[in-house]
Amino acid sequence: MVSNSTDWVTVTPQSGTGNGKVYVSSKENNFPAVARTATAFINAENNATPNVRLSLTQGPFVAVDPPNLLWNKLYGGAGNDQGYFADATPDGGLIVVGNTNSMDGDIPTNSGGKDGVILKLTAAGTKQWVKMVGGAGDENLYGVTTTPDGGSLACGSTKGSSQSYSTPYLVRLDANGHLLWEKQIATSGQQAAMAITPAHDGGFLITGVTISNDVWIAKIDDNGNILWEKKYGGYGEEVGYAVVKSPGGGYVIAATSDSKNGDVTGAHGKRDAWVLKIDNTGIIEWKKTFGGSNDDEIWDVKVVPDGYVLAGFTSSDDGDVSGREGSVPNSWLVKLDRNGNLAWQKCVHKIPGTSVAVSPTGLHYFLVSGITVTQVDSQGNLVAEQVFGSGVSGNVMLYNILNVSATEYVVTGYTSKRDGNFSTNKGGEDIWVFKFKLPL
Repeated sequence: MVSNSTDWVTVTPQSGTGNGKVYVSSKENNFPAVARTATAFINAENNATPNVRLSLTQGPFVAVDPPNLLWNKLYGGAGNDQGYFADATPDGGLIVVGNTNSMDGDIPTNSGGKDGVILKLTAAGTKQWVKMVGGAGDENLYGVTTTPDGGSLACGSTKGSSQSYSTPYLVRLDANGHLLWEKQIATSGQQAAMAITPAHDGGFLITGVTISNDVWIAKIDDNGNILWEKKYGGYGEEVGYAVVKSPGGGYVIAATSDSKNGDVTGAHGKRDAWVLKIDNTGIIEWKKTFGGSNDDEIWDVKVVPDGYVLAGFTSSDDGDVSGREGSVPNSWLVKLDRNGNLAWQKCVHKIPGTSVAVSPTGLHYFLVSGITVTQVDSQGNLVAEQVFGSGVSGNVMLYNILNVSATEYVVTGYTSKRDGNFSTNKGGEDIWVFKFKLPL
């Protein structure tokens, strides 16, 4: 017979004969603020001896930073603050973009709704300056790149209080965070600019989505003027999430599509990963569709020595997809050769992947999914993985991983955790940036 002296713990005996077992479990999901104790009594049947008394103790959760975590920082105010993307700056620091509806703490002002936020950090994560951009409506900044003059150019969307849809939004700052110009692009029915990269021949290339749900690509000059723009897609919905310069010229776009006509060929199911290679003027050189019979999406792409590596999620178990765990979406890594042919694919975790980074040698890839960083080799074989962000409550999401040195990486996202490693939470969701070093 088993009994226990408290209501926070359950002690359950295993039925059967022979050597006995008991299972001890807490009835509550959260750790206590202070240590608590209980006593469980195990009495042998038919007055057999000996009887057993178990003393149980549950202490408060104590977070311990992993030894390879160089720094771990939160930025924001009493409202909700989210970080989406970071880029390295010429001085060894970082430029981070996202959105906020705070107006205190690290956030000096708010113009109404959600504002775009641009943070300049040192290499150690110390805040140097913060720039708020936007108006009375909602602004989101999804991507940023450093500029030749040491400043930055961010892209995203803006939606005025009287607008029924958003439009692409560009913000250029100098190295000290002073506004050089900002532009709202609303000439051809675009909806949002999701990513930006320096162009091969000067200026910048942007990808995003149009109001008609096509992938949008635009080449702009240093002042934000559109030099040319293209739309790609079919009758369904397409979104361009990331763009990289291809060695030797042109660009590769990571997108999703649920069309089965127009520019989209080889569709597999509901939503597919769609990858396009364009030349320097936007003409399609090749396009590839990957996935299975369910939803499959790609959100990031990086160049590797022998092709491209992409990150996203899959809900399929057929077609191009194999190895999915369980019945939920998995993180999905996809390797392509230089011509866009599938080299390999891997299902990694039971949570969507959001970003991938490549080591300077090109021999290892680092996938962010949830709060986990997974390292694989160039053939997709698991090398190591690590969970960051100890704590037991709150929302958390990591969006971007950036290689900053031979052995160091920076990850950007947001968290509302108020315990564990996040005792300095400022209220609501905070922008979360941390740097780690190898090995994981």
